[in-house]
Amino acid sequence: MSKCVACNETLSPDALWWEFNCAHVFCLACMISLLRSSLTKGPFPPKCCGEPTAFYEIETVRSVLPEDLCAKLDEKLEEFNAEDRTYCSVATCSTFIKSAHISGNDATCPVCGTVTCVACKAATHTGECPEGAADPAMQMLLQTAEDEGWRRCRRCRSMIERIEGCNHML
Repeated sequence: MSKCVACNETLSPDALWWEFNCAHVFCLACMISLLRSSLTKGPFPPKCCGEPTAFYEIETVRSVLPEDLCAKLDEKLEEFNAEDRTYCSVATCSTFIKSAHISGNDATCPVCGTVTCVACKAATHTGECPEGAADPAMQMLLQTAEDEGWRRCRRCRSMIERIEGCNHML
């Protein structure tokens, strides 16, 4: 008999559970709790022993997840799978802007209505992107950041580097 590593309950043979690559087993209630936590606090996708898992992609699991959780999951997956994510240029908003709200180079925030340039991620403008976005020094910094695994903070746009902790940068 297997036991859920989160709640330590013994799992019956007919119970719905998931075994991660690390051999840890989670019951349905704990999988739902893990997924909710991952969607609200991160990291996403959910991990166990540092390894991401995609139990939520299995149709039998999705069929027993609450509808509200499936809706939040679908939204997060759209953001997670977007190649060139665009967020609202207003630092206090920073809402992910879905492709449905992007027209040409303009991305309209569904929360505050601000229009953000898809190319430079700053407030919308006419003509070429502002000097900072086309600045060769900035381009060199962004290339170095990509080579070193650095990221820009989604809120303040400062460069950040993971020193310790999980591999997820918000």
